[in-house]
Amino acid sequence: KNLLSYEGTLFSYSEALDNIENKLAQEIERLNQELERIKATKSYISKGIYLLENNIVEQFKGKNTWTVEVFDSYGFQKQVTTAWTDVFPFVYTVITVPLEEIINDATPLKVSVGLGILDKYIRTFGMPLGKMARLHSSGQYIRTCIAVRNPICLYKKHFQLLLDYVAEHNLKMTDCIGGRLLFIENTYKEPLFYIMIWAKVRNK
Repeated sequence: KNLLSYEGTLFSYSEALDNIENKLAQEIERLNQELERIKATKSYISKGIYLLENNIVEQFKGKNTWTVEVFDSYGFQKQVTTAWTDVFPFVYTVITVPLEEIINDATPLKVSVGLGILDKYIRTFGMPLGKMARLHSSGQYIRTCIAVRNPICLYKKHFQLLLDYVAEHNLKMTDCIGGRLLFIENTYKEPLFYIMIWAKVRNK
């Protein structure tokens, strides 16, 4: 549209330009945030491929993140804060396994599935933090990547790399084991879920 052909007064034209400028600035900010999220996702995917192909565990500095539980492996539905889903694609799918679950080799573990988001997005978007939200504080973490057929039917063996690494490096897990869904590959038989799993650790 040719702004010089605007129909109105000089003063209303100035106001119209202000409105257009504000809308464009907001759109640029939204696109910049989405671009930042895409770059972060690419980084996670690249790291997940590296860990999976080499079947290794690495240490990293984790940032403050929040999770909110949606349901668990017993199918108990829980209330979801819709404000979290409104900021997609900044929210990602997470799984959580309590450490006390990692004691039995034979039976499936209790797995919770929910939403996760970095603390900076909580502050950026002013998202509510009700009783369902849980903070996972920054600190030293270990991580690897696994590929599974059913993300809510997991066994101790799926976390064995993390458990072996902790034992070999004289570390102790201090929080739950968490995981971030990276990708769902639709194979000809059934989906394959790629999950980056991690645990916060400290020296014994």
